[in-house]
Amino acid sequence: MFEILVASGIAAGAVLGGYVLHWKFARNSHYISKLLVPLTAGFLLGVVAFSLFPEAVRLADPYKTFIWILGGFLALLVIENFVALHACQKDTHHKPNTRAAGTSTGIGFSMHSAIDGIAIGAGFEVSSSLGFIATSAVLLHKIPVGILAPCIFARGKLSPRIILGWVTLIALATPIGAVTTYIFARNFEAVALGKLLAIAAGSFLYIEIGRASCRERV
Repeated sequence: MFEILVASGIAAGAVLGGYVLHWKFARNSHYISKLLVPLTAGFLLGVVAFSLFPEAVRLADPYKTFIWILGGFLALLVIENFVALHACQKDTHHKPNTRAAGTSTGIGFSMHSAIDGIAIGAGFEVSSSLGFIATSAVLLHKIPVGILAPCIFARGKLSPRIILGWVTLIALATPIGAVTTYIFARNFEAVALGKLLAIAAGSFLYIEIGRASCRERV
């Protein structure tokens, strides 16, 4: 439990660290995020290909693993495109300049962070090494989230105090998801753990595909 609290706490701190970077370098925060995103791409894909996917296949049905990976991919797709306002959406069809859009974005990012927490919790339930690998993957892509989230909330005309509240909730959702998963996963069979790892792998794949698409548009 201590390992999970420390690891997920560090991941939460990455979001808050990105938030500080956003306000410290407000004019260049978008460019800083664009520089950080490509640096995480290879690492995340490596985590999926060499850690999460092999463990998921080992613990669960190899054929059904692909279905759960697709489920994780689609879950994040729905969250980021139908709940949260995606960072690279600039068309007025999504109506970013409304308080409702800012609130829905906060909910979407919090759900995303909870899934990251599930990846950490399931990873530590399998082994400490896999848990730390999952934490590293989450940590790297949380910094850009902390930088970009305030920009999106600001477009939703939220006050600085409310923005800080949402960013804090987004940060805390990861340790909450990690600890909750770890507590319940202790009673799970190996197959269930494999499914959770497959969902995490699918969500990481969506992150990289979504960011590749975003880089083409910005």
